[in-house]
Amino acid sequence: MERLLIFFSLCLAVMADSGDVTFNLQTLTLTCPKEAKSLKHKDVEIKDADINPYVVTYTEEKQGLYECSYEEDEATQIYYFYVKGKVGDNLYELDGFLVAGIIVGDLLVTAGIVIIIYLWAQKKSAAAARVSAGRSAPPRSAPRGPAVPNRDYEPLNLRTRDNATYAVAGVNRTG
Repeated sequence: MERLLIFFSLCLAVMADSGDVTFNLQTLTLTCPKEAKSLKHKDVEIKDADINPYVVTYTEEKQGLYECSYEEDEATQIYYFYVKGKVGDNLYELDGFLVAGIIVGDLLVTAGIVIIIYLWAQKKSAAAARVSAGRSAPPRSAPRGPAVPNRDYEPLNLRTRDNATYAVAGVNRTG
């Protein structure tokens, strides 16, 4: 139990000291883990009154390695950011939870439609079964007039029938 508590406290300590990089449209925001005393980009120090968080309009020239230095326990700590991204007026960053929510929502709507169609089909087939159980099949109408004779389907004449194995039909027709 003690090991588990130590593990979670170390995880929280590591997560508490992490910096953050955020893109929003064309704005880049860098947040150092602690109050920064300096921020460098490509070995050039950024002189700005407010460098934590550091907010800048992002272009491709501003991509690369940033380093943030701050004091901790009377020693200088350096935190590195590597920034590379695409920005534009029509580009938005999607959160993983948003994408997962869209997928789950789509699956739920699809399952709902499938269930509705299934229940509707069951209801329709049950109604058809009740109707057919209550009545017999409708009587068929009698053919009107004599059937037209067809030479392909005329009855066999037993006197002219050939009993050979490979007899050709229609040769001995008496018609």
